[in-house]
Amino acid sequence: MSLQQLKEEAAALPHHQRLELAAFLADLDEQSESDFQRAVAQRMKAMDSGNKVDSQQFETEHLRRAKT
Repeated sequence: MSLQQLKEEAAALPHHQRLELAAFLADLDEQSESDFQRAVAQRMKAMDSGNKVDSQQFETEHLRRAKT
């Protein structure tokens, strides 16, 4: 289903169901943000314990991940 189809389906919902859908989507965003914050905290902890990379290692890893 395309994004446009989802929008059309959502627009056709009764008001109370659109509110429920909006709350569901907001909750998904909060979960994603929490997962991201947890991953950042783990990486910061690793860096604080001495697990760091230099700029060349960073660039290499960044380019590797960008290709996937």
